Amino acid sequence: MCLRQKNTQGEFIVVERYRTVLKKFYITKSQNQTLNYLISYTGLRNFSNYARKMLFKKFPIVLVFDETSFEDFIFSLRRIKNNINQLARMQRNLRIFKHYEL
Repeated sequence: MCLRQKNTQGEFIVVERYRTVLKKFYITKSQNQTLNYLISYTGLRNFSNYARKMLFKKFPIVLVFDETSFEDFIFSLRRIKNNINQLARMQRNLRIFKHYEL
């Protein structure tokens, strides 16, 4: 694959690319906004430079996520939600009861 590039005299010359494999992927609009922010935050000029820098680090960052603690957290949140709903129901019933009492 070839591309046009300016030499020191300002003339265009044809040079051979040393990166010849193109990778594509789809992202959402919000992911694209986040990506653009990250690219500008790092000071890199474009997505290709950012992707190369992030993908080919000497020591990649790997996050290990323990799903069991997350499931326990969601279970606790559901129990709290049920308690709040029960309190709201009790308050609504109490208000209706006071209305009939008067």
